[in-house]
Amino acid sequence: DRDRGGGGGEKYRRTDDERDRERYGDIFRDEMSGMGSYDSGDPETSNLYVGNLHPSVTEDVLCREFGVFGPIASVKIMWPRSAEEKLRNRNCGFVNMWNRADAIKAKDAKVNEELIGLEMKIGWGKALPKPDKPIYEHNPKPPAVREMTEMRVQHPKDPDQKRLIDRLASYVAREGPDLERIIIQRESENPDFDFLWEPTSREGIYYKWKVYSLAQSDSEFEWR
Repeated sequence: DRDRGGGGGEKYRRTDDERDRERYGDIFRDEMSGMGSYDSGDPETSNLYVGNLHPSVTEDVLCREFGVFGPIASVKIMWPRSAEEKLRNRNCGFVNMWNRADAIKAKDAKVNEELIGLEMKIGWGKALPKPDKPIYEHNPKPPAVREMTEMRVQHPKDPDQKRLIDRLASYVAREGPDLERIIIQRESENPDFDFLWEPTSREGIYYKWKVYSLAQSDSEFEWR
């Protein structure tokens, strides 16, 4: 919290967007205040800022959500680094569309749309260079024989960590994401729960799979 205006002024709490602006500097140009469809600093940018993301949203999820509007040049989730950022229980990221027209369509369609229970906040980001070809292109008509992406799920090496993850996964599968949000807030400084902020780690992958498996009515020892 800090004072707004002169001495003795009204105190107010910084918004998530203000904190993101402080953290990422000129990467994010705010366009949530009615500036219109075009960024006043760079009318050609195709890079979208995406705020108010649930902690379980990954870069793959953003690719699937925004890829339906056109090819994507790059995507980046800004994972929390400090205890304060973890306590916010919100992430932000950037989706760099391949061209401006597709970015405008995506921005207009996605602003304030819910993703995993939270309304996304969309704005323009600083223009970024593009690779030789897109990293993601949506294919609305998959081939007759579809290649499956294999994700290897491994048990945590530490048996105590596995028991903790199994117990939490069973509660979350039964009670829903609200319980997970409570645990994320309460255990933000507990290293035993780091898997909640590291979804691509061995433990993070195991946790996500375990929640999904139990939610599909698989048993503790038998699954599909």
